[in-house]
Amino acid sequence: MKDAYLYIVEKAVAIEFDSPEYGRLARKIVEMLLERGEDLTDDRVAILLNKTNTVLIGDKVRVSEIGVEGVGPVAERAKRLFEEFLKSRGVD
Repeated sequence: MKDAYLYIVEKAVAIEFDSPEYGRLARKIVEMLLERGEDLTDDRVAILLNKTNTVLIGDKVRVSEIGVEGVGPVAERAKRLFEEFLKSRGVD
């Protein structure tokens, strides 16, 4: 069930942002939250806000094309994943 959920998250984000890399980033972030035992109900894991091209993680972390906003361990992990994503695309 977890793998199916992660697959749906990855594909939905990849399609929405027309970026397979961004889909993989979203999958890694959600997977990290699942590993931490976070409650991932549909209203808690915010997936996409089309108008702002933002992925929300819970209610405290935002990931957008400008970077990661938020504090705490989830935000720090999201920042590391985002940096890996940028490096994989050749952006420093």
